[in-house]
Order: sequence, then structure tokens, then C-alpha cells
Amino acid sequence: MATVDVLTSEVVVPAGETPAGAVWLSNLDLAARRGYTPTVFFYRHNGEPGFFAADAMRDSLARALVAFYPVAGRLGLDGDGRVQVDCTGEGAVFATARSGHYALDDLMGEFVPCDEMRDLFVPPGRRRRAARAAARCCWCSARAARGRCRRRSETRLHSMIDTRQRLSPPLPPGYFGNAVIRTSTAATAGEVVSSPVGHAARRARAATSQGEDYARSVVDYLEGVDAMNLPRSGVSRADLRAISWLGMSLADADFGWGSPAFMGPAIMYYSGFVYVMNAPGKDGAVALALSLEPESMPEFRKVFADEVARLA
Repeated sequence: MATVDVLTSEVVVPAGETPAGAVWLSNLDLAARRGYTPTVFFYRHNGEPGFFAADAMRDSLARALVAFYPVAGRLGLDGDGRVQVDCTGEGAVFATARSGHYALDDLMGEFVPCDEMRDLFVPPGRRRRAARAAARCCWCSARAARGRCRRRSETRLHSMIDTRQRLSPPLPPGYFGNAVIRTSTAATAGEVVSSPVGHAARRARAATSQGEDYARSVVDYLEGVDAMNLPRSGVSRADLRAISWLGMSLADADFGWGSPAFMGPAIMYYSGFVYVMNAPGKDGAVALALSLEPESMPEFRKVFADEVARLA
């Protein structure tokens, strides 16, 4: 794999004065993985002068950090040892890099979320219905490919629920904390394989349609456990963990030179992980990033192609 040479790396501080103090973190914040999701955005040069000029981007980041000042802070501990955000105004990392080996089309054609890709870019109508249905038969094809010979074994789909609009009263628009909770649904591998795609889709939809009562029960549960030190691991070989970015504005991130030609996660954390995203530049289209064991991929391609052909 070719290299990307880092030209500059610096910490950009807010362009103006920002509030000091600490931001209290909820149980949902504490239970979340402490880190960020490395994500890449590729933009096609539009021929305009100053395309992604480093000075303009740096100045924009400095101004943005005034409004989003917790991002310029650091994680700290309160008197009881509970994690919080200390609003210190120390700033955020901004780096510029260049590669003489890659063209944009080469990057998009070769892009695979993996450790190498992360290290490369991240510092240490009917068509619409068929695209959405394809995402649901993925949510089914992957489990069939991994568990066809274990029809009596249980397979579980883990997912997340965004609770922002499901609470009464709803969280304010400027809420800056975590507001997603985990959920799952289970079935036998035989049930998944032998049933139509719609059956699995309905099971998944029921699990992700939980409302306020479920959300509050999760928050109450986390109140009684050590939320900061919950066990964290991948999923079993028979399971999947699906994260939906549908409805988020990631694919429309316009810094002044148009929407991205491509965006996606830079890494897949473990086998059985699925991202469902809006495809940039294609209205209503869905893009999938799926991590499976190499030996499961040929069967997945076959099952997935058969299911998509059946929906067309």
C-alpha cells in the first residue's frame, strides 16, 4: 500500500473565548466506547482556486470550536472518579498530508475499511425501495452464510436505537451527549434461512422501534452498575452488530466545495460488524460496509445476490 506523507500536524484552539468548567456525562455516555469512529471523506476537486485550502480549513475549525467548545476540552475525572469533559479550550488536532501515489478514483475503487486504511488517513422510486430492501437482506444473507450448517443454533442481531425524538419531552436540539441505546433480536439460523427477507426485517424493526419506557429502563439499569467498566467484546460468529447511519447528514458534509464523492468508516472493529449508510451523490441509495470471515464471503456473495435478484 502506498503512503501518505504528513506535512503538518498542530493543535487548533478556539478562535474566541469559550466557557470553562466541566460537562457532566450521562450513564449512556459512560457506557459508550471511549474513543471515536475513524471516518474518511473523499472530495472531488471542483477546479475552484483554494480547494480545501489548509488555512481556510484551519480557520473554520477554530471558529467551529467556539460553538462546540467541549470538543476542544479533555477527558477528566470529578471528585468521585467519574469521567467528565473538562472544558479547557486546549483545542483539537489538525493535520495536513499529501500523497503522490493515489488518484481519487483509485482510492474509491480500492477502499476497504481496515487497520492499514485507518493508519493511512487517520492520525495515529423502485430503485430506492430495492436499495433499502438490499440493506435489510444483508441486516439475513450474512447470517445465512455464516450459519447455514447450524440451523438449530441461535443467531442474534445487535443494533442501536437513537432516543433523541423518542423521549417525552424530547432532548433539546443542542444536546451534545450520547443518546443511543443497544437492543437485539434473536432467532434460530434455520428460521432466518427458511423465512422470507420480510420476516427478518420485521423482527429487526420491532427491536429497533422501542420507545421511551425501554430507553428509561436502560438508563435505570446503568445507574446500578459500573457503567464505565462494562465488559466490551465483539460478537460471536453466529451474530451480527449493525450500526445505521441512515438519516444522518454525514454524506452531505459540505465544507464549501460540494458534497463528498465517498464517505465511510476507516476501520471495522471485528468480524460481524455492519454499517448501513446513505450513498453519497445517489438519492435514496444505500451503501453497506460489512466485515465477515474470509471463508464466509463466497457464500455471502451468493446468498446476497440471490436475495437482491428476488427483490428486483
